[in-house]
Amino acid sequence: MDRIKEMVAETEGFFMRDWSLHLGWNNMRYIIESGVNQAYILNRTLVLPTYVYARNCELEREVCAAYGGVIDRTTWGVTSHLPAGETASFRMPLGVMLDLDVLRAHRNVILMSEYLALQGLPATLEPVTGKFSSELVPEGVTLQTLDAWYYDGDMARVDRAPAPYQNDKRWTYDPEMAEKLKAYTHNGIFMQWDNGWKAVSEGQGPGFTQQDAEEVLGLYGYSVIYSYTGQRVEHLKFVGFPVKFICMTNRIHGWYDDWSPSVANVLWLQGEIHVNRRPSDMWFSTPQARDEYSEFVLYTMRRPENILRIAHRVDLRMRKIVGGRMWMAAHMRRGDFTTVDWVRVGSIEEQWNRVHGRLNEGRQVLQNIWHKSKQTYEVPGAQPYEGWQGALPPAHTDPFFLATDERDPENIAFLRNQSAILINDLLTPEDRQELGWPIMMTDFLGLLEQAILARSAYFVGRMESSVSGGALNMRAAWGMDPRTMNFE
Repeated sequence: MDRIKEMVAETEGFFMRDWSLHLGWNNMRYIIESGVNQAYILNRTLVLPTYVYARNCELEREVCAAYGGVIDRTTWGVTSHLPAGETASFRMPLGVMLDLDVLRAHRNVILMSEYLALQGLPATLEPVTGKFSSELVPEGVTLQTLDAWYYDGDMARVDRAPAPYQNDKRWTYDPEMAEKLKAYTHNGIFMQWDNGWKAVSEGQGPGFTQQDAEEVLGLYGYSVIYSYTGQRVEHLKFVGFPVKFICMTNRIHGWYDDWSPSVANVLWLQGEIHVNRRPSDMWFSTPQARDEYSEFVLYTMRRPENILRIAHRVDLRMRKIVGGRMWMAAHMRRGDFTTVDWVRVGSIEEQWNRVHGRLNEGRQVLQNIWHKSKQTYEVPGAQPYEGWQGALPPAHTDPFFLATDERDPENIAFLRNQSAILINDLLTPEDRQELGWPIMMTDFLGLLEQAILARSAYFVGRMESSVSGGALNMRAAWGMDPRTMNFE
């Protein structure tokens, strides 16, 4: 507790989030990444939930409940899509899913149980729903709140506001150019960089640079901001495709500028800001700030060591199964994706046909590039992965690793008949003993599957799935070639 007190003393107070504990682990992970970054910018100590919740159990409900405790998801009021009898969630310590030691070595975070102890409050007061309460702020401790709607609303939330525009008289204001830029501006806020560049660079000559373009844009009331792009980036939270955008300067609100002046002991962001937002839930004012966030996501938010060890062993077993050749992997998201209209995946046969086609394409890609120079994603610190050096591309008859939440026995038999190898085919009793009781929780098992997917020579994912997004971030960190991945 002394170290916790020292950590808190080094910061400007506590930062609280309302944690959406009803979500699966990967979405919770992304929310934590965002919260850590928000607290880091403000030099505050983030208070994390002591527990998260697994949404499914691989064994009987009573067995999992005996280890982790159980809560009915009706507590969160988010069970309308769940069949009767399938509303249980199972409590798991956060440290089972995330390497807290590595995280604390780089960022100031504590658990809610530790916060309560610091305030002289019993651990039993920790909110089961994950939502903070003013009742957890003792007398004498000051509190300031921020409603989620005002977090970004009809504006662009950026880490820090840009410096005021300085007109050096190099450029002349043109009303026609102002109208052209306005036409490119979406909802009066954002503009794609390519459109802005095209507008301001036209007729400027070969010496006109991107820095020149940014200065011209500033003359018309625009600033350049930075984030990530890609298909369904708001679901995948993938940081491997950096991008620059243009934004109306007067619609930018700096997170640091708005909230670093707060002298409250506790700053509480109320509500949820996770949905339909890019990684970090904010834009960045510089590419350096964005890259610092990427580095944090890729190298500091680490899976527990036992997960990484077992995933390495499974990698070696897959290599042996396919005769030392490269092995491929796919993630088939089933579960509620079979019933939710906006992302309906279809029957097991329909989904398999899509995945099978992508695996065939992947085999051809590996044959085309295996002897060529390797590429990496545009992320800090990435070096080309050398683990497949000397390995031949997959043979047409090779089996592949399949991560899936499908549990219907007939569908599982169908997938195995298509040469799929599932996680339970690869784990030994010794592996299970090392992983311990959490292995009976589907979310924990999925964490292991994710680490295995990341090691494959070719990966087929699902673009709406946070599991696929997590595997992609791991692949980017390990220097996997961007050409060795596709979506079903």
